[in-house]
Order: sequence, then C-alpha cells, then structure tokens
Amino acid sequence: MNRNRETTQPLDSGNNDFVINSLWLIGFIEGDGTFGIKNSSPYFQIAQKITNQGTLNAIKIYISKLTNVNVKTSVTNVTSALNQKTGVVSLVVNNIDSLYYNILPFLDGSKMYTRKVIDFKLWRISLIIHKLGYYYLPEGRQLFTDISKNINKFRYTTSNTNQNSISLTEIIKRSNDLFAIQPPFDINSGKNHKELAQEFSRANDKTRIYS
Repeated sequence: MNRNRETTQPLDSGNNDFVINSLWLIGFIEGDGTFGIKNSSPYFQIAQKITNQGTLNAIKIYISKLTNVNVKTSVTNVTSALNQKTGVVSLVVNNIDSLYYNILPFLDGSKMYTRKVIDFKLWRISLIIHKLGYYYLPEGRQLFTDISKNINKFRYTTSNTNQNSISLTEIIKRSNDLFAIQPPFDINSGKNHKELAQEFSRANDKTRIYS
C-alpha cells in the first residue's frame, strides 16, 4: 500500500492443500490484517511473506468465496501486490460494495480479542459513511477525515501535541448522530456504489447550476 508495492503478484486461485476456516482467519487478521484508509477510501488488507505461498493462496481463496445471498454482487475481488524490498505480499480488497456486502458481514459475525477490534470499529464506521453516501455531506466527510487521523498507527502515538486525537466514544456518538440523518444513497435501488456516487454528483451539479 505504498510506492514500493508496484509489482502485481499472481496467486494460484485453484485447489489448495492448505484449507483454513473462519476462526483461523480472524486470528490471522488480528495479527497481520489492516483495516485501513487510503486516498479517502477504506480498504481491507492482509500481508504475509511471499515464501508462505500456501497460506496466501488459502486466504485469497477463502476471501474470494465470501458472498452475500441477499444482494446481487459478484465474488469478492481480491488483488495482490508485492513489496520488492521486503518480499511481503499484500492481499487487498478496496471495492466498496465487496467490503460492505461480503467482508463486513463476515467480520461482524466474528469475535476479535486484541486491540485490533478498535481499528475495526473505526473502519466499520468509515465504510458505512462511504457506502450510504454520508461522505458527500460536510459532517460525514469531516467525521471520515477524523477517523482517518485516529485509526491504526495514529492511535498509538505518544505525542502530547497530537491535536487530532479523538476518543472512540466521541466518534461513535458523532456517527450515531450522522446515521440518524436520511442517507444520501438509496442502497436498495439495485445500483452499485459507483453508480450511486455518480448519480448523486450529477444531481448536485444540476442543483448548483440552477440555484
């Protein structure tokens, strides 16, 4: 997820001798997973040394098969990238629909035991902000920005001058207030996230033109 990860690393998506289950994967995520935000959008990532090819393949197969029977979505699209310097491969899901409909239900139905659960809760809010279109409201975008400044490594800073520090309790309260507002996107319309975002942008451009 940085400039060193530029080489696409193909992984076998066929049969694999190493089979994993949900409990194993959640434990692995707590150790080597990332609930991140990049370029103003949430993503989910699992990293592992390329020498552990069997593990990488098994994880990719498992994640790719996560589906949601209640919505018409394709299988989860998992991309991979190799950091040439470290030899670490990152499996990444950054499609908003895949994250919301496939990855999130899996994570919501699992239990975490480490402090990674705090990052998940923050990431979860940021994903909902995007999926339901709150990101396009001033208060939604501000909350998303504040989350991005307090998630992952930013939570562990020891600097007393960190002006961006906001407690999880405050973020949850603000998110509850935000989600009480009618969502800008109608996710039951059958349109995907990209279509909803484009539709919203066009509507608001016309409003600005004729106002």
